[in-house]
Amino acid sequence: DLNCSQKFEVRQLELQKEQALSNLNSAKARLLVAKSNHRAAILSAESRFLAIEKSELNIFQKESELKLLKQTFDKKTQLHEIGGVTDSSLEQLQMQVNSLQTEIAILKNEQESLRLGFRDSDLVLDGLSNFKTKDEKNQWLIKLNTQSSEAELESAKAQVEISEQQLHSVNKLIDELTIRSPVNGIVGVRYFENGEYVKENEKIMSIIDTSSVYGVINIQEKDIVNFEIGSLLSIHINSINKNYESSISEISPIADSKSGNFTVKTSIENPSGKIKPGMFIKCSLQKQEERKLPCLPDSVLVNSSGTNGKIFCVVNNHLVQKSIIIEEQKNGFIWISKNSISKTDAVVKNPSSFLKEGQKVIRNEQ
Repeated sequence: DLNCSQKFEVRQLELQKEQALSNLNSAKARLLVAKSNHRAAILSAESRFLAIEKSELNIFQKESELKLLKQTFDKKTQLHEIGGVTDSSLEQLQMQVNSLQTEIAILKNEQESLRLGFRDSDLVLDGLSNFKTKDEKNQWLIKLNTQSSEAELESAKAQVEISEQQLHSVNKLIDELTIRSPVNGIVGVRYFENGEYVKENEKIMSIIDTSSVYGVINIQEKDIVNFEIGSLLSIHINSINKNYESSISEISPIADSKSGNFTVKTSIENPSGKIKPGMFIKCSLQKQEERKLPCLPDSVLVNSSGTNGKIFCVVNNHLVQKSIIIEEQKNGFIWISKNSISKTDAVVKNPSSFLKEGQKVIRNEQ
């Protein structure tokens, strides 16, 4: 099983989870309704502004008409005094003036009704005043007249948060009843069966990660010196009839006390899982090629830095300084690359610091 987990079923928690999900869905539905109602309340408040403005325009229009009508009535009255207008005409004009005044009074009463909650005094009662612009004042008036729907909206949001927290708590409890392996792999050993009591911190199973496996090889003491980490090797597994190319990834620093063999490991990628722990392998190791290098005492060095060094050689009775590549240095000797010097070169041992290149010397054959 590449996804190593085991979930304990607890019916009570599952029922709680279903209830929490139902509560969350209901809370979300109520939130949508609250958002819609709040939006409708804002639109209604904005509509009230338009209605108030319309009422103000109607009143202004009627008052303008009343003003003109009164001017006409005054002129007709003057003409009536000199007999230019009949009594019935003047009375009819008077009735028109009275009717228009009544209509204006009704419009003003309607306007007062529309302005309820939208007056400056309503803002003052809530401690709001001194607005910089008309738009700012109108925004506060809308907020003032949608407090109820806004409160319902905030309540719906809070209920959604509570329902989400309840669902999270139930999921956390269920999650705590799920045992997960820290690695992917297969169950190698189970230490308990279904229904058994498990104590705290008790080991319940062993998980084996087989996506990458180790091939273990034993090499005799006389041969181990020919290998190092990174040495190439070929592996054949008979049971699955597969060949693999790999390299040594680990060499035991100590030989087995009974067999005298050294344990060598090589890593093999196994993404398909075909290689099973315990399978036998055949291994072919490539020995390192022996190298024959010139060997000199380290006293011949004029100076050295890391793998680079300089020596003096005698050529035609004159000193010649040569650069060499030091392959290895130990126990008072150095091994240098083959192309550093030729077989006929005479190397100066223990060169003095006073020697200089080109200086003539007498070669000592001893």
